[in-house]
Amino acid sequence: MSYAKEFDWIPISDSTPEFHFGKSGPVNMWIEFQKSDYSLWRGSFECGESNSRQIIKQADNEFVIIAAGIGYRIKNDTNSLKSKINLDNIIFGTRINDNQCLLANWMGFYILDSNDELTELKNLNTLDWIEIIEEDEKRIIGKFDSSRYQWKTKKFKFDKTNQHLKI
Repeated sequence: MSYAKEFDWIPISDSTPEFHFGKSGPVNMWIEFQKSDYSLWRGSFECGESNSRQIIKQADNEFVIIAAGIGYRIKNDTNSLKSKINLDNIIFGTRINDNQCLLANWMGFYILDSNDELTELKNLNTLDWIEIIEEDEKRIIGKFDSSRYQWKTKKFKFDKTNQHLKI
């Protein structure tokens, strides 16, 4: 079974292969990956400016990595970058299903599919933060602050089945 887990330290170089995505700097997100053949490798990911750090498992042994605002799609079995996600300053990401993620940046909510196509669900002008309250196989419930609502905390519900966002 393959996996990806974030280190909370910079690993010491050893015989484990290392691959670097983006610029190396004083703050990178280090992740250990296990491929389907059980071999290990490590990835170092350039970080952006948000606090969001997420690893989202997808189909075909791919992972979506959110490294403090910068998004990457990684093909685990080939230790390679499939694509860099074309969305600035990602502040939130979670799995919808094997092929899609719900993402948010400072502008609003989006669905990212396995071909890295982004579908805008809701433009919120300026979005400060998002917090998940509850999540299961069918829905995601959370709250956020946005300039569209004069910075008053609002709740949202995303239905994973029909991919509808209700605020």
